[in-house]
Amino acid sequence: MPLKPLKCPWCGSSDYEARTNCRNCGGPLPEREPEDAGRSGEMPLKPPPPPREISKNYARKLMMGSGWGLSAAIFAFIGAIFFFLGLLLSALVVTAFVGIPFTGMGAIFGVFGFIVLKAQYDKASRTVEVLKHGRDTEGLVTEVEQNLMVRINGRNPFIISYGYTVDGRHFKGSVQTLHNPFPVYRQGCGAWVLYDPGSPETSTLYPHP
Repeated sequence: MPLKPLKCPWCGSSDYEARTNCRNCGGPLPEREPEDAGRSGEMPLKPPPPPREISKNYARKLMMGSGWGLSAAIFAFIGAIFFFLGLLLSALVVTAFVGIPFTGMGAIFGVFGFIVLKAQYDKASRTVEVLKHGRDTEGLVTEVEQNLMVRINGRNPFIISYGYTVDGRHFKGSVQTLHNPFPVYRQGCGAWVLYDPGSPETSTLYPHP
């Protein structure tokens, strides 16, 4: 039976050779499945036991794949340009009246961008920690929708919402991805959820779409 093309769930690159780790980012690759797998409601492969090998750069990839992370990076970049241009203009007496406002505006943009960027990176880092050390449970995909109001690198992100139960308590979560999640993740299908045992409301899907 022919095998389906394998796409790394961590960096999105294609890997057509039989291997256990992605040649691009080093992340663990799922077992290669037949072409018709994932079309009749089967669960994805069960996550391996922790600790799981995840690329060191995956937190940055997650951060830059979100609308807030990309916007914050742009704000920080523009802020840095305004700030240093303002300092240069302020050093010249003739253009100081222009340089001082530029410096102030650059500082505001830069600080705002840095604060939001750090918050998004911390959020992405928590997701990576759950992917590495989280406990697994079976969940259910409740909704898959494409956000047409946001474009990141020319693509509209997908939002996958899911529910899961831990010790009799029901939790909800969501994952945003720029990759098309079908047919692995679709409304009503089962999915593996990784969660933090100390904070079970902190979770993500495995493999991360």
